[in-house]
Amino acid sequence: MWAVPISKFCHYTWSRRRIGEGTYAQGGEFVDKTSQTGIPNSAPEVLLKDIKNLKKKPGKPRAALDGFSERLRFLYGKRITGKDLEEAILHMGTFDGVSLFGVYNIANFPTETEEDRQELFSVLSKIKPKNRVIFILTMNAFRPSLCTPLLFAPVTLFPNWNKKGGVTFMDNRTLRGVYSFCEGPWSHLCTVVIERATDSTSKLFHTICMSPKLKSARDSLKIKMLQNNFDLSPYLREYPVDEEKYPGWFLESYTPHDRLKKIYLWTKERENKKFVDRKFV
Repeated sequence: MWAVPISKFCHYTWSRRRIGEGTYAQGGEFVDKTSQTGIPNSAPEVLLKDIKNLKKKPGKPRAALDGFSERLRFLYGKRITGKDLEEAILHMGTFDGVSLFGVYNIANFPTETEEDRQELFSVLSKIKPKNRVIFILTMNAFRPSLCTPLLFAPVTLFPNWNKKGGVTFMDNRTLRGVYSFCEGPWSHLCTVVIERATDSTSKLFHTICMSPKLKSARDSLKIKMLQNNFDLSPYLREYPVDEEKYPGWFLESYTPHDRLKKIYLWTKERENKKFVDRKFV
């Protein structure tokens, strides 16, 4: 029942009910999914699998990969293969001149390993588009969004992918890979503190917002300064599904929390299994 390929971490998916093929419902209002982002046509946001259907050269299409490896993507609900990524880049390479292609990736997932990370770069190193493609990779750090099955999951603030912003990680004759600038660990922590706040978070909020010493410190030191004065584990740790007050226990979308708990436990069962032929065994 839980094997349905649906994102287990995307707040958008779990806070809006899908109606038919073209709309989502939220708070009784309908939103056309083709225009909800307001992104100009020169930079369309497209599903990775639909890149190969583009008939004309776009300005800079953007798509989501959401995981370094097939194991991570299949585990957390995005059934995107290395072949899908290859086909998308090869199609972008059929257009004359230089094509820009932006891809968002979720980094610092639970259970993510260096082996997972290297899989993506291994796949990219073997792709040879006909014409030059500049592949712009943006890392979005995983956060356990409320009202999703992964709301119970632990948070990892490092590696700091923002340090790699602007760095070229590969460059062959027709494919160049560049890291985009992204959110760093400090900003990541602040948003997690907000989402996982409790009635005892007020002092931490005040320190983050008002402390002159904290404001004047480098981002690389701010986390250490907080750790010296506060217990950050409530915002970073994993929560058992049977804990009485887990993050967002008081919130509910159209998906009951009992179902979210079952999906999370189903996912946990597969985290330590072998991933063979795109199946967990």
